[in-house]
Amino acid sequence: MRVDDLIDDVLALLGENPGFCLPDGGDGTGAGTLRRRIRVEVERCAARSVAETPRRFLTGWRKLSSERVAKGPDGRMTVGLPEDYLMLHSLRLSDWERDATEALDHSHWLRRFQESRWHGLRGTAQRPLVFHGIDGEGYRCLELFPASEDSLVAEGWYMPAPAMGEDGGIEIPPAAYRKCLDYIVETLSM
Repeated sequence: MRVDDLIDDVLALLGENPGFCLPDGGDGTGAGTLRRRIRVEVERCAARSVAETPRRFLTGWRKLSSERVAKGPDGRMTVGLPEDYLMLHSLRLSDWERDATEALDHSHWLRRFQESRWHGLRGTAQRPLVFHGIDGEGYRCLELFPASEDSLVAEGWYMPAPAMGEDGGIEIPPAAYRKCLDYIVETLSM
């Protein structure tokens, strides 16, 4: 979808006639216009709307690459995340019995028990655990528990963060579009 069309929809929700609003210019000439102010909020509000829309309604999932995979001696595997990563749909290692559908924060209380002697709190093939983290090179990654030396990434899907392209477009799943417009209007009304 074109960002200019999204801006026109926001202007209509604000009660403004899009035809009478000054153009953005794109080269800095329209820095003080309402269109420019809306453009500043588009990516942040789009990402928020996608993250808060139920997964089953979203489209546009991408396959998670398994290029940056590292295995640790502590029963952990790390998978590097792409730059545009917003949220996890599902991830499965070859020796897991089910998919992991949620990535927990690194500070989650279960994270510190993954290397402990209490096996009931550790990830298992029946109840795998995935945490956000930082890999050895300083990039965002997912930490997967449990992982053996033979584990391989069987399948993984993620949602990219909406970003404005050089062509003037942005990809927002249709189920999150109206929520995105509402968040932009809410932000501008504050």
